[in-house]
Amino acid sequence: MQLQIHFVTVQKKKKNNTPNQSRRTTPKYKLPYRVSDDFIKEDAYRKLMISVSFPRDIKTVIDVVVKESNGQQIVVQTEDTVAMTTMLDMLNKVKANILVTGTTGTGKTIVVNDFLHISTVQEKSLFFQINFSAQSSAKGMQEVLEGRLTHRRSNLIGPPVGKQGIAFIDDMNTPTPEIYFAQPPIELIRQCVTQFGVYDHKKLTFIHLTDTVFVAACGLQEVEDMKLLGD
Repeated sequence: MQLQIHFVTVQKKKKNNTPNQSRRTTPKYKLPYRVSDDFIKEDAYRKLMISVSFPRDIKTVIDVVVKESNGQQIVVQTEDTVAMTTMLDMLNKVKANILVTGTTGTGKTIVVNDFLHISTVQEKSLFFQINFSAQSSAKGMQEVLEGRLTHRRSNLIGPPVGKQGIAFIDDMNTPTPEIYFAQPPIELIRQCVTQFGVYDHKKLTFIHLTDTVFVAACGLQEVEDMKLLGD
């Protein structure tokens, strides 16, 4: 099972200033008797009511913001981040490969990393991150993959028994294409997803990959051309 998650940037239109704007008074609001952490959206087109709830173990901003924290790495939970985290959790439970796409600055990497550091995910998973760049190679990626996973047998690699391996590939579309437009690191991911393994460069034997899924993040420019996860 594969699914592609798309992040978008929402821009709000600015309202034109009117001469009477300075005369406006602050509206009076009456607080509800009960405060709920559920957000409900109405989809008029599909005639659906979509409900999103904050997880019970969610932390407040005061709990996570400390003096040593990097402000750019702090995730303040919102309606959308909770929805995306819930989606990632559901797909992870069914061992789906996930491709997260979106324009720069929409928080793809931060949301995925925040999900991977949830205590329940850490207990059941072995996750590691591979950052792609223009100089990334298939050989280097395979070395990281084999180094982080356990060799259960000579021809079988995977996470420790009882856990699920999660390889997070960031900036997946950045490797420089070769003369005939191939991108070997991406082709190696495709091979792992479709053929469930890699080839030993010395023995020329096939090494099977088990209990491991890929979560990748990239821009929108080359998603249609890569067709990484298929239909």
